[in-house]
This record gives sequence, structure tokens and C-alpha cells, in this order.
Amino acid sequence: MPGAAEYLIHLGDPSVPGTLTQRPASVLSASGRGAILTGIQRMANGITLVAVDARGRVLRQEPFNPVVPATSFPPVTPPTSVTAKAASASEVTLGGNPIR
Repeated sequence: MPGAAEYLIHLGDPSVPGTLTQRPASVLSASGRGAILTGIQRMANGITLVAVDARGRVLRQEPFNPVVPATSFPPVTPPTSVTAKAASASEVTLGGNPIR
């Protein structure tokens, strides 16, 4: 972005109150070509990329790679046949058609 001195990478989404981290997870110089975020346990609200000029003024702030929670899941097809066979005195081997 023209005029950007660096890009601040924040966890969270500014449109969701309370989710945007106060401190950036990473800072990328304007001449940089990429960043790798490590050590993130959970990222439920996406990433926000903030472009700032040399004085630290925000030029642009945009959600990047937003996370959309799943609201429905496909049904699981149960197996139509299941078999059990004693493998030993303490083990049982299960078989049948695969669950999809």
C-alpha cells in the first residue's frame, strides 16, 4: 500500500467487539514479502491487517482470512453391518462397511 511503513498483524476482527488483540501478533515491514505466525493456540476471529505510515497513523485496517464458524455439519451415515471377532482374551476386532 502506498505510504505504508509497516503492517501490523492482529488476531481478531475489529467488527466483533472485544476480539481484536491490543498488541500485534507480528509486525511486517512494508518491504517484507511474507510473515509466519507461530504459537497461536486458537484463532476463532480471524486476522486483521493494519497498514500504518512512518508516524504510526493507520492508513487502512482490513480483516484478512476471516474465520467463519460452521453452523451445520453433514449427517454421518452409520454402517449397515458390523462384525466383532475375538482377537484374544482381551481384544476384539471390529469390522463392517466404513462410516462416511
